[in-house]
Amino acid sequence: MSGLHYGPSMAYSIRSWTPDDCTLVSAIATVVAPHFVSTPEVIRWSVESTPAVARQTALVAADGGDVLGFVRAQHDWESDSDTLGVIDLAVDPAHRAMGAGTRLLEAAEDHLRSQGVRTVELWVEAASAAWAEARGYRRQRTASQQWLDLREELPPVPDRPEGLEVRPFAQVGAVSRTVWELDLEASSDEPGSGTAGFGYEEWRERWKDHPALDPELSLVVFSGDVPAGHTTAFVDGHRYRSGLTGVRRAFRGRGYAKYVKAVSLHAARDRGIREATTGNDSTNDPMLAVNRWLGYRPRITEVELRRDLD
Repeated sequence: MSGLHYGPSMAYSIRSWTPDDCTLVSAIATVVAPHFVSTPEVIRWSVESTPAVARQTALVAADGGDVLGFVRAQHDWESDSDTLGVIDLAVDPAHRAMGAGTRLLEAAEDHLRSQGVRTVELWVEAASAAWAEARGYRRQRTASQQWLDLREELPPVPDRPEGLEVRPFAQVGAVSRTVWELDLEASSDEPGSGTAGFGYEEWRERWKDHPALDPELSLVVFSGDVPAGHTTAFVDGHRYRSGLTGVRRAFRGRGYAKYVKAVSLHAARDRGIREATTGNDSTNDPMLAVNRWLGYRPRITEVELRRDLD
């Protein structure tokens, strides 16, 4: 983290993000949200692959060549709302209480307001919820971020349900229509999610070059010839982050999610990956139960807050 931690200074400015900021932004993101894979490559991908329809801005609070915090703001192009915006904000803990977070948040809100956004969504760690509430945000729901030590014993993979076959994304195609259709149905049923407002080609362009998506540990399960469910894995060296694990409505209640996630985690452990993380909305009882069975333990509670812009 050389160049990241130094004595307090008020001589910082808010400016546009550049690719040269990726290493320092990655370091901040990894400290603030250690449950995500936030390599410099992922940071750059996340900014540069966002489509124009999102009307995105990406800003940093900077003091010379040092970065104190980072914010991205965009229209929620993945939802069915035309007036909902999303803000992702991270400030280095060593530089908090200097006003950088507030200035970044206000700049992000100003940008979204100018783009016709009327309601803003913001996720923060529970300890920071009061800070957001003091700035006009209202609590909506919570999510649990959970950890699994893959160096410890895992529960055995359940018996494979009859007629089920597992194929990696490398075989099926990471950005194939098969994965898109599974993603679309499963994500539309997640708590707090709306209907995705984009089609296959937009989705494909967004996801085709994700630098951390692992095509061998990301799996699709087939019931006969029908793709029935999937789990997505993002990997950074020794860390494994679960993306969406979902099963089509017609195949739920048969243990497919538990099975496919267990297969992927066992393969990750066999590869030498030491740590796995996952996250669930606090009301998503089926997946919370699957993750408890796998051995995940909650470590961080996050809070979603919303604010109506003036």
